[in-house]
Amino acid sequence: MLTRLRILLCALLVVLQSLGLLSAQIAAGQTRRVTTSRTQGIDVKTGLQLRLSEGTTIVKSQPLASAAPAARLSEEDTQRVLKRLQPLKAESSDEQDFSFRDRSLPPPRTGKTIADSFPPPEKLDAPGQSSAGPLEVVRYSPEGDVPLVPQLSVTFSQPMVAITSHQDTLAAGVPVRLTPQPPGHWRWVGAKTLLFETEGHFPMATEYTAQVPPGTKSATGAILAAPKSWKFTTPPPVVKSSYPNEGPTVRDPLMFVEFDQRVSPASVVETIRLRSGNREWKTRLATSEEVGADETVSKLAARATKDRWLAFRVVDSGNAGSRALLPGGSSINVTIGPGTPSLEGPLKTAAAQSFAFRTYGPLLVAKHECGYGGGCSPFDNWSVQFTNPIDTSGFEQSQVRVEEVSAAGKKPQPVSLKSAIYGNTLNISGIKRGRTSYRLTLDPAIRDQFGQALGQTAPIVFNVGSAPAALAGPDKPLVVIDPAGQPRLSIYSINHNSLRVRLYSVGPEHWRRFLLYLRNRDNNRIPVLQTPPGKLTLSKVVNVQAQPDEMAETRIDLGPALKNGFGQTLVVVEPSISTARDHHDSVVVWAQVTQIGLDAFVDSSELVGWATSLKDGRPIDGAQLSIEGAQAANLRSDATATTRADGTAHIRLPDSANEGPVLVARKASDVAILPENTYWWNDRSGWVKKAPGDSLRWFVFDDRKMYRPGEEVHLKGWIRRIGEGKGGDVSLLDAGPVRVDYVVSDSRGNNVLKGDATVNALGGFDTA
Repeated sequence: MLTRLRILLCALLVVLQSLGLLSAQIAAGQTRRVTTSRTQGIDVKTGLQLRLSEGTTIVKSQPLASAAPAARLSEEDTQRVLKRLQPLKAESSDEQDFSFRDRSLPPPRTGKTIADSFPPPEKLDAPGQSSAGPLEVVRYSPEGDVPLVPQLSVTFSQPMVAITSHQDTLAAGVPVRLTPQPPGHWRWVGAKTLLFETEGHFPMATEYTAQVPPGTKSATGAILAAPKSWKFTTPPPVVKSSYPNEGPTVRDPLMFVEFDQRVSPASVVETIRLRSGNREWKTRLATSEEVGADETVSKLAARATKDRWLAFRVVDSGNAGSRALLPGGSSINVTIGPGTPSLEGPLKTAAAQSFAFRTYGPLLVAKHECGYGGGCSPFDNWSVQFTNPIDTSGFEQSQVRVEEVSAAGKKPQPVSLKSAIYGNTLNISGIKRGRTSYRLTLDPAIRDQFGQALGQTAPIVFNVGSAPAALAGPDKPLVVIDPAGQPRLSIYSINHNSLRVRLYSVGPEHWRRFLLYLRNRDNNRIPVLQTPPGKLTLSKVVNVQAQPDEMAETRIDLGPALKNGFGQTLVVVEPSISTARDHHDSVVVWAQVTQIGLDAFVDSSELVGWATSLKDGRPIDGAQLSIEGAQAANLRSDATATTRADGTAHIRLPDSANEGPVLVARKASDVAILPENTYWWNDRSGWVKKAPGDSLRWFVFDDRKMYRPGEEVHLKGWIRRIGEGKGGDVSLLDAGPVRVDYVVSDSRGNNVLKGDATVNALGGFDTA
């Protein structure tokens, strides 16, 4: 035991010393146990002695071995070395054919499969040479005026050539003469149809004549008795796009035209005429520098097809090289042709093609309006249109000043409205006072996109009329009245002098009927559903205290429908004078006056209700919670629960539920409800018991992802059960043999292999 200890200690010292962490000095002499004795009052230590001190890192430089001298063997020496080796033995498996996988099944095809030999036998019986009647041209295209010709097609009534190679069918020529004949090639499609094809399409601006001469002979010997000829024409240049259009634009615009075919810009510009009123202006082609400097035209040129466009501008009649300015605020008409030539054919345009635009003039107010259709209500926007588009980068809200025109002798009051620029239109929005005149003043410094200032303009007056009658309430069908205030519900109206108010005392059992009422109150075929549920406790007309065209708040007292200051109330508010808008001018709200705040959390088996105080948020202990449907008397014993000190209670969900279940909380005379949802169009309930099932999750992988033909694929995987109910977890499969089936498919989806594998006790499986 001591010997083993000494060895371990020595090894530790060597390691520490090699790491530079410890310097160990070992006393000379035979290693033995350390003993201590006293000699003349002095402790004498013998045996293995250690001294510990701070060490230093020892860097050992390893000597680099020099490369051994070597020389390249000559070819003779190399052959003598190779002859000393044993000859390689040839094995039968050294050379193997490439291993292909089994062929995929062919894709499914419709129709009939004809089994025949290919190629056919060398000697075939000649077909019968029975006459099929005279030779005729049965079809040809194109004909007449056509916008584009991709190919020429001629079909005969009888075979014209033998079915052989393409060169052989054309060796004796073709029976159709095309004048003029553009670059291209002829080819037979079958034995009866002849095509002429070009690169792209036939040249434009050309009239073509096609003729089949008399005496043309078919492969069966029939002869064409009379010649057959027809014509077709491709159009001269047609303008595809132009710029500028409409306007306004600058007075020296760079103009652009794109055609549907290649043209000579220098020849086209000679046919261009530009007029303004009774004056005609000369034009010249734009230089490449001018095109590149114009942001819009440069983009149009980049998108256009090569050799199909030109850019030009007007010049001074006295100096053809200098640029000229078109008159401001004028309509400019540009005509191209007639007589516009093409680079693809000799035909020229017979009629003029034109486009027009307008140059900018002084910046002025063109018109102004309020709303649409002539009316001007406090809710309508105002718009001011200018002759030119406004520069939005320099526009500010302060440049538009709106004042309310007061009675004579009173100072106009400024009004804060929002202004926005859209092109040449100033839009002003915001709520205004009805039956009031407003004065709009525009800053003279407002500028258009051409740098012109608006200058001094007369103020614009908008006479705002009366506001349309309106009635509004809470935007939700169920509201909770503020527990810190009086039981009042606020209704807002405009231009209503009085309102008819009805209060119905309701309870949780009326909620489903309330949803049906909201859904069917417009349905005259079911009158019973047009009557609100509950007991009518108040019906009276309430006067509205408000000025004309101003929004008024009317607070409806809910006290007559309450008991001990608590209760559920259905509030129906309508105009005292009926309108054509029917229920759109009415307010229907279920209001509850309660001190109980209620929340619900639902899973697949139970509902957790949480009751708290609306005053201070504290949990309510001892409140009775229940899930109720159409009838409260049909409650199960396990559908109710009492809240604990934390305000929560657990209720088992029913196996089925009616439309509109609600969670009800009762504490003394206070009752609060929490519906599952407040949407009258939703007739399905989620507060029902569900049986959660377990599911399986897979993790499967293979060894390489890509394989050569003949290689073996190894698959491995695991299966786990996922519990989806309460306390569900990830677990192994149930005990007992479990098998997985697999199918291998090729790239076309054909099944090439089927198999199965056994799942072990740990849920794992593998196969190859």
